Amino acid sequence: MISKSTEKLLIEMYKHEDNVVDYLSGLFKNADTKEDARLRSRLKELRENGMVDIFWADNVPYVANLTHVAEDYLEENELIIKEFNSEILRSLLNEIKVKYDFANVLIYMVQSCGRSQIGWRQADEHEWDVKLEANDMVKVKTASRELGEKMKEYDYVMVESNDDDSTPRYKLYLKFKHKFFIPKPGESLRFNPELNFNIFFSDFMRSCLELQANKPAIEGSEDDKTVFIRSQLTARKYDALDQTLRGQSASGIQSGEVDLLILNNDKSPFCIVEALCLSSIDKTSIDSHINKITKYDANGMRWNIVLSYVTTSDFQAFTKRYIDYVKDAEFDYPISNMRDISKSQFSEVRVFSSTFERSGMDRELTHVLLKIPNS
Repeated sequence: MISKSTEKLLIEMYKHEDNVVDYLSGLFKNADTKEDARLRSRLKELRENGMVDIFWADNVPYVANLTHVAEDYLEENELIIKEFNSEILRSLLNEIKVKYDFANVLIYMVQSCGRSQIGWRQADEHEWDVKLEANDMVKVKTASRELGEKMKEYDYVMVESNDDDSTPRYKLYLKFKHKFFIPKPGESLRFNPELNFNIFFSDFMRSCLELQANKPAIEGSEDDKTVFIRSQLTARKYDALDQTLRGQSASGIQSGEVDLLILNNDKSPFCIVEALCLSSIDKTSIDSHINKITKYDANGMRWNIVLSYVTTSDFQAFTKRYIDYVKDAEFDYPISNMRDISKSQFSEVRVFSSTFERSGMDRELTHVLLKIPNS
């Protein structure tokens, strides 16, 4: 038997089985001294239990593979999380729609999804909300029971069910959560005051991908796009504040308006997201927005993000020009160590990590170039 914290690391390693080394490298890169020691202790526990083959170079893993012992352990303890995503959920809901003669299956961002009769959204990484609405209460309840059985096949459990019969159209709001993330009786989930940047950034990128697919949002202003991303993050249970006064404005005379401020679980500042629209390499705009981040960030947070909404016919050429400019630009805090961390899965998104020094400490600035589709 391994400890709960080691068990959770094992599950994450299994989820990243195709590239365990990159996953672990990211954890070590973002770990402070205490977290680094914990991570090494958990990997040692896995190795001593025969669950991982791991080899080190320059004090970080360069080869890491899970063994059959790890897979057997996960399977025996029912810890393997089956693949489940929005496409699978949509497929299940469309089956319900056809069988019970509902009109539509649509995403909804708030409590009401208008006249659509089935609405859904991802509330968290392993949590989904579904709304069923119809004139026939019996139909809604019958459909909800069948959906509950279908979700169990993917190890999702209905944890909330709230109805609304105040109008002729009966509404039922359901929340499904993966069984692994539901506390057992008498067990409480440990409160972690600080967010994990890797987990947050994964959710942030999901929000960016949702933006690219949302026609009304991409046709809106810079503020409209950023509000959309904020609503996605809020739905995923993050404290994301927009237009918040912090630090200094560009003039240095008064506080500046932060596009998005992300808070830790204990409400302390976690990171700033500064957004801008680019159709070319506008050096003045790029300089202004990157310098704004350090002006707004009076605390010197470890992580910040600059998000560019890019409209261009040649995204590849734009990306090269952006990197060529940024890596040598004379910002208030010169940046270095530019590294491409984009996922090959998506051609219309580019992500680069970089660092800069502030008061003797390395701070990280992540650049996200998000191509906005032609309207």
